[in-house]
Amino acid sequence: MQAPVKLYSSQSVRSVCSPRSILRIRSLACAIFSSYQALQSTEIVTMNNNMDSVAQIKFKNIPFYEVIDEVIKPTLLTGTDRLQDVSRGMKEATFKFIMSVEHANLVAGNRYYSHGKYEYPYQFQIRICQLIEPVPNESPDDMPLSLLIRVNMQKCPLPPTQQGFELRPTKTPINCSENVKISPIVANNIAIHWTPNGKKYVFAMFLVKILTVDTLLKKLQDKDGISSEDTKNDIGNPQLDSDDDEPPTKRNKQEN
Repeated sequence: MQAPVKLYSSQSVRSVCSPRSILRIRSLACAIFSSYQALQSTEIVTMNNNMDSVAQIKFKNIPFYEVIDEVIKPTLLTGTDRLQDVSRGMKEATFKFIMSVEHANLVAGNRYYSHGKYEYPYQFQIRICQLIEPVPNESPDDMPLSLLIRVNMQKCPLPPTQQGFELRPTKTPINCSENVKISPIVANNIAIHWTPNGKKYVFAMFLVKILTVDTLLKKLQDKDGISSEDTKNDIGNPQLDSDDDEPPTKRNKQEN
């Protein structure tokens, strides 16, 4: 049987402790409280600075994808401890979104069934990059260690793992379209797990359109530049042998 716990009143404490001891205890308590307040202030300032940096992030443009819309804005992966279903020591961050009617119609109206699965010309892409300060003009994809992504409780296929000592996918966007519920009334849940490595990472999701080779060629042709006919004419132009430093194509346009 446990002995009863004795409760001491403030009067009994004063009778045991000398006035000098009480002053020391009060001073120590004030110092601890001040340190706690300073730590909280530092954390708030750091968090605000991180938010400002995250707001400046622009992911690196990828030639074969055209960004249609931003589904989830760039968000710092802070994470909480997660001990179920994953290895001890990993962090977990969760996100939720409901797609718009326009997005649902666009994705559902253009997907097609081929070789036993749906193909998605319009994709939902997850992108993760490292938070580097100062923030670069474009942030390339970069994955944390032991990355695991579940979309609606289903594992999302990740890019192939890089060879080496660190288990991380290659630095490319992650297509999670197959796991997303194409509906404007049903919420989609995303759970991201990773092993902390001292670096900060940013998560975002985009709706993108896959660009074909023909589409890319047409975009290049639509840009201001020298036409194919002008290029053919310049190849047989004797002025190409001139020692003039001025490009012949530019000179020909000025003469015309």
